[in-house]
Amino acid sequence: MITMKFGGTSVQDADAISNVVTIVRKALPRRPVVIISAIAQATNTLEKIGKTGNSFGQAARNRGASFGVTHFFPPAFVSKYMGAEALPFDYQTRSYFFGGPWNLMTDLPAQDALMLAGAIGAYKELRELIRDGRVVHLVAPSFSGSGPNRYQISWDAIQAVESGMNRAVLLIGRGLAGPGAYNVRPQGLNPAKVYALAASSGANYGSRSGADLMANGIDVSLPERAHETIVLA
Repeated sequence: MITMKFGGTSVQDADAISNVVTIVRKALPRRPVVIISAIAQATNTLEKIGKTGNSFGQAARNRGASFGVTHFFPPAFVSKYMGAEALPFDYQTRSYFFGGPWNLMTDLPAQDALMLAGAIGAYKELRELIRDGRVVHLVAPSFSGSGPNRYQISWDAIQAVESGMNRAVLLIGRGLAGPGAYNVRPQGLNPAKVYALAASSGANYGSRSGADLMANGIDVSLPERAHETIVLA
């Protein structure tokens, strides 16, 4: 008999697990006892969630971010994608409109509860569009650094367009660096329809045709670590 233990990078993905199966099969004549432990980065992720989950400071920001991502992404991805520094509240909440839910383990400070209520209200206005629409990641963010010093340095934009192409929503964010303005080009709109653009910041983007929006985009100006939601209807 032989005891075989696998964990970490040895079970981090499908290829690694397939390799483990091969190793175990070769050892079958020795009657192996196989032990599987946490996959790569799982322990680090659990430690991160534990620290933020019991923190009273910025509770909605930290717990919402941690659980919002880990609910549907593997730990190895979370470790690479999530930086140690929390993003601004509205940036996080609108980023997680496309994934959740949030896990609130303690009572929130009054300010966090008020901001969270506003974010939930904003989501309720858009949830049918986000749930049923065609989602496209228009601009993928880039990052700099690693571990605790990892942070987003570019713009990020994701959209949802309803099947009839009559409405769409754009969620746009700016990281810690990069230009102060960015041209975001929606996709999948009705070329002939004239859309009225309503922005969460109150910026006036006017009314434009789908063809114009897809060809020329929307020039969005934001301060660092800020977010804009634009509804096209």
